[in-house]
Amino acid sequence: MDRPTNIRNMSVIAHVDHGKSTLTDSLVSKAGIIASAKAGDMRFTDTREDEKERGITIKSTAISMYFEVDKEDIPSIKQKTIGNEFLINLIDSPGHVDFSSEVTAALRVTDGALVVVDCVEGVCVQTETVLRQALSERIKPVVIINKVDRALLELQVDKESLYQSFQRTIESVNVIVSTYHDAALGDVQVYPDKGTVAFGSGLHGWGFTLRQFASRYAKKFGVDKDKMMTKLWGDNYFNPATRKWTTVGTDANGKPLERAFNAFVLDPIFKIFDAVMNFKKDAIATMVEKLDVKLAQDERDLEGKALLKVIMRKFLPAGDSLLEMIVINLPSPKTAQAYRVETLYEGPMDDESAIGIRDCDPNGPLVLYVSKMVPTSDKGRFYAFGRVFSGTVRSGPKIRIQGPNYVPGKKDDLFVKSIQRTVLMMGRYIEPIEDCPAGNIVGLVGIDQFLLKSGTLTSSETAHNMRVMRFSVSPVVQVAVEVKNAADLPKLVEGLKRLSKSDPCVQTSISETGEHIVAGAGELHLEICLKDLQEDHAGVPLKISDPVVPYRETVKAESSIVALSKSQNKHNRLFVKAMPLDEELTKAIETGKINARDDFKLRARVLADEYGWDVTDARKIWCFGPDTTGPNLLVDVTKGVQYLNEIKDSCVAAFQWATKEGVLCEENMRGVRVNVLDVTLHTDAIHRGGGQIIPTMRRATYAGCLLADPTLQEPVYLVEIQCPENAIGGIYSVLNKRRGQVFSEEQRPGTPMFTVKAFLPVAESFGFNGELRSHTAGQAFPQSVFDHWDIMNGSPLEKGSKMEELVTKIRTRKGLKVCRLVLAMRHEANHPIARNPSPRYLLRQALIDDCDARETRDVVLFLTSFSLLSLSFLAMAASLSGLSASVTRILYLTGFPKELKTKDIQAAFADYDSMSGGFKIKWRDDTSLLIVFQDAAVAKRAYLNTLAFPPAILTSPTGQSATIRPYDGPDAQAVIQTVNSRGQHNSNPSRSHNPRAASMSVFPNSRSNSNSTGHPSNNNGNHQLRNSHAATPNSQHVTIPERTDSQPSPTLPSLPSHPTLNALISSSLGEAVAGTTSSLSSDPAILTTSLQQQQQESLSGPRIGDPGKRMLGAALGVRHPGLGPRVVNGTGNGSSTSSTPPGNGVDHMRDIHRAMGGLVVAE
Repeated sequence: MDRPTNIRNMSVIAHVDHGKSTLTDSLVSKAGIIASAKAGDMRFTDTREDEKERGITIKSTAISMYFEVDKEDIPSIKQKTIGNEFLINLIDSPGHVDFSSEVTAALRVTDGALVVVDCVEGVCVQTETVLRQALSERIKPVVIINKVDRALLELQVDKESLYQSFQRTIESVNVIVSTYHDAALGDVQVYPDKGTVAFGSGLHGWGFTLRQFASRYAKKFGVDKDKMMTKLWGDNYFNPATRKWTTVGTDANGKPLERAFNAFVLDPIFKIFDAVMNFKKDAIATMVEKLDVKLAQDERDLEGKALLKVIMRKFLPAGDSLLEMIVINLPSPKTAQAYRVETLYEGPMDDESAIGIRDCDPNGPLVLYVSKMVPTSDKGRFYAFGRVFSGTVRSGPKIRIQGPNYVPGKKDDLFVKSIQRTVLMMGRYIEPIEDCPAGNIVGLVGIDQFLLKSGTLTSSETAHNMRVMRFSVSPVVQVAVEVKNAADLPKLVEGLKRLSKSDPCVQTSISETGEHIVAGAGELHLEICLKDLQEDHAGVPLKISDPVVPYRETVKAESSIVALSKSQNKHNRLFVKAMPLDEELTKAIETGKINARDDFKLRARVLADEYGWDVTDARKIWCFGPDTTGPNLLVDVTKGVQYLNEIKDSCVAAFQWATKEGVLCEENMRGVRVNVLDVTLHTDAIHRGGGQIIPTMRRATYAGCLLADPTLQEPVYLVEIQCPENAIGGIYSVLNKRRGQVFSEEQRPGTPMFTVKAFLPVAESFGFNGELRSHTAGQAFPQSVFDHWDIMNGSPLEKGSKMEELVTKIRTRKGLKVCRLVLAMRHEANHPIARNPSPRYLLRQALIDDCDARETRDVVLFLTSFSLLSLSFLAMAASLSGLSASVTRILYLTGFPKELKTKDIQAAFADYDSMSGGFKIKWRDDTSLLIVFQDAAVAKRAYLNTLAFPPAILTSPTGQSATIRPYDGPDAQAVIQTVNSRGQHNSNPSRSHNPRAASMSVFPNSRSNSNSTGHPSNNNGNHQLRNSHAATPNSQHVTIPERTDSQPSPTLPSLPSHPTLNALISSSLGEAVAGTTSSLSSDPAILTTSLQQQQQESLSGPRIGDPGKRMLGAALGVRHPGLGPRVVNGTGNGSSTSSTPPGNGVDHMRDIHRAMGGLVVAE
């Protein structure tokens, strides 16, 4: 342990059922831990009961073994060694794809990998997956081709066919290695003539490398052992007649020569098999004597496979060949950490921790990476399983425990604790040790409560984290679990915590509805996790729902228009667009090739060169999301915006939120780029805090996605099925029923087996294995691995589509309000905008009918070619200069839903504090007040704004809201004078008063005032012709006594009725409200509300927020009765009643101009 040059840390990796655990038994037997007779059958590293029952490895298991190597093999070791004693830390990992996360955890703490490949099945899908993982971690591989006995006994192949099979398998492995080549790792392709490929049978316990046979033949031929190895592979032939080597397969007479590998390596093995299986006792005795194989007396009486197993195990013991290959070809920690430090350590390569890791220095600062947690016999406690990369770990001293989210210099996810004990992992047992120096694999006791799944332990305060592991599988299958007895809920919660700690890949969460969700990589993984949860971690009976599949939300096009969202206080605006990311870039982010921690200049160059990005944009990526590492990007494309950096954190937080819970059904987003095009911000920091910006940015992101053709992506499995030819028909029928797509069908050369590869949606995979076996009489063996996310057909915005049904189903399951998402073009045949042939006047509307109006009201968007208007911008007609009618400067507020103070009102109307002199507040009594504005236009704006979008302070959760009205009582002028003279509120000496403050204007009404007090009269229900431009202010001068404690407040005079939208429009345009219900109905673009209903509505002041829809209807150009008849090329006067039929050259933009209160629509 103290000599890192003599340590080999290695993993055994392979496809499921290729023989990893049985081969591991050979090494364990060689180390003297188990009897050689049990090797292959015992599967020492399968420690769980269900592993023995199922015959598969579920959890990776570590074991440390001591070996002494033959001294004659030491010169073959190219790296520095001390003596011939070696410590091999071996980790046996699972082969089933559902447990790939265990493989990742094993590879992180090892330097080499033994790749096991089935001789008959060859390189399979999981072989490629684990080999790719190993190469990405800079793990050097060696290969053993296993189950050679099957080729001889079952397939009965000849020697040349077996050689060709070996050759194809090795080529397949080397193709994968070259595909994922890493220059720092060097050439790690495997070659039998270099000793990096072994052949054997784990079950029978025998194996060999060419080095072993070369040692036997080198003396006989009088050549060097390494030279002899090269002769035993490839196109090398030995001519026994001339006793010379040649590369031509025929002699001088054209007679074929036997390949050297067949003649010198396979021939003795074939003869042994032939003699034993055909019961040739004399031949067996002769061969045993020649091979110097000594059999015990009881072994001589064996026959058939039992005898074959004994002879081959003594002739070519697998343990010897594996040990030789591992020691000679796999790197020591001292060698490996020099080139692995760049991929392992996040910090700078010149700090003390990085230098300690590179040198594997036992005296350097402690750096230990915990890759997984291993349950102990003490229920609920775990060993932290990891590797010491630098320094020495021992119990006692306090160390820094840094979780995956730790950031240097901060205290988040950081604990300073001491380790209780250090242990050596020995399969199903442990051995206590005093300390553990760099280069070794170790288990730690006492820190499990400070780490969730993995983390970094260090003694240096400046040390950065080791890089987090990237898993090749995703938790794509979910179930909801609940206890049968409510009293057991705390046990379930604690059990879920333990389950999450024990498995690197499993995810546990609580849904919006309070359900406990468990997510796994597949059906088998989920089954094992739930079994562990029910029997071990929670220990209570559970009710388990049917499995469901997570989806990803994405977009298929760039936002058709710019999305604008306003903050709650209306001081800030964000302009964004969404667009899809390139699929290759999305995958690069998911695999970690491009990540948030990269240098932004280098990352920008990669994005520009490989993915066609603009370098300026690429340098201004604000964040990745969700969880700061996801495959979505927030990009700043603004130019010269003030205060932008001050809202960056808020925008990033909102983006993380939005990408974590997408707009369609709160699934994670994937492959979405959100561009921040422009922002308008308040100069005071207090008005652009996180509370204002975060919800605004989230709404803007949602709006951009809804305008960018949103859709869902579903997870897709790559299914590889091994089967005979007669079972292919059944495979196709099952796949077709489940939306599967076959893309490859190949026969394995030299065998009757076919390999069918297909893509199968995960949602269709439940019960697939059972149905497949029933349709193929059990002859098909499927293996599924998550491959990619695939965009689904259809649109969630299309009524009645399959996608809409799916979104509705997901929302129902999550407890969200089920609603239709509508993306509509306002281009009905009779709509005044649609009738205009110019596309520059086209307004596109995104209507989101969602459950929370406060979240969605700003997502309704409109756009002309050069102007972008939000719902609030239109509904309030924000530029009210076009409404030329004079209005009162006083608003009356009453009916508060809760107790308010002056500062509450001031905050609710803070938007208007800086406009044209601001406003002042005059309390009338405890439940009513007057707001006095210095400018009538500002008062009108405040009035319309408050009606359309009531401040939260003026509404209650139950829907009760305050009432606001214009005030033109007889004491209006006195109120203004009194408030101005006292400077009661908002007094600012630098603020000049409006010279018109001495006069008082009445809010215009469609009905004439019957008296000077401002009380309305209906005039028999008929609207009077009136020119608001010529209206004379109706001013009253009344002295109001000061309010004191001993004097009650004066009686409030009667208020004018609430003006309707119709009245506002008619008065502002200076036109009569002409026409009747019958004449209005002739125009299909008008609002159908009758005039009588309008008048009834106007008599009682509506609650705040009521007129919003009517105002929006007018702003959209939907013809309102207040607009009067259409006119051609001019403004009708008040007495004109002539109209022009629709469609005869009408200036339709005039309609829009009027509806928007004089706001000019830019071309």
